[in-house]
Amino acid sequence: MYEDDFPHTVIFSKFKDEWYGSEYRFNFKGYYLNNLLFSVDGNEIDIADYIYKNIDKINSECNLKLDTENFKSKIEPDDFIIEELIDEMNTNEAKFEFLDI
Repeated sequence: MYEDDFPHTVIFSKFKDEWYGSEYRFNFKGYYLNNLLFSVDGNEIDIADYIYKNIDKINSECNLKLDTENFKSKIEPDDFIIEELIDEMNTNEAKFEFLDI
């Protein structure tokens, strides 16, 4: 039997008024000067929604200097896109993680 032969639990979540399904769980953490400021568990949809709704706060508290409106336009509930955006957010002082759980 292959792994795909087993039933999977799909969790549905909403992002920008659209429903998406996911079988995966992630943890998003944000540190500023080695202090943990943000930590959220969920699927990639939940993480995208969290970043979308909180990017102004993250930008301010982590001194990122992002153009948040432009940044928001790039956020999608896709783990590869989230990883790319987190790479943009990382600085010498601010570090972000996106890990499978």
